[in-house]
Amino acid sequence: MKIPAGTQGGKLFRLRNKGIAHIHDYGRGDQIIKVQIDIPTDLNQDEKKTLKEFARVSAEDKGPLTKTFLDKMKRIFK
Repeated sequence: MKIPAGTQGGKLFRLRNKGIAHIHDYGRGDQIIKVQIDIPTDLNQDEKKTLKEFARVSAEDKGPLTKTFLDKMKRIFK
């Protein structure tokens, strides 16, 4: 299975007919896959510097959880 770029943690994928075989019937069930993101906690100085640079050059509202709708409207109508 290939996970698309930009997939957020908690996203569920269903693989039809790839799960456990039915006991009293033919075929298989569906396999559910939940994406789990592992965030490193012990970064060295170079990694921290790279992440800070990335945060500086990237747009502030690229992710789905960065700003609420009202926050975006407040920024637009200032």
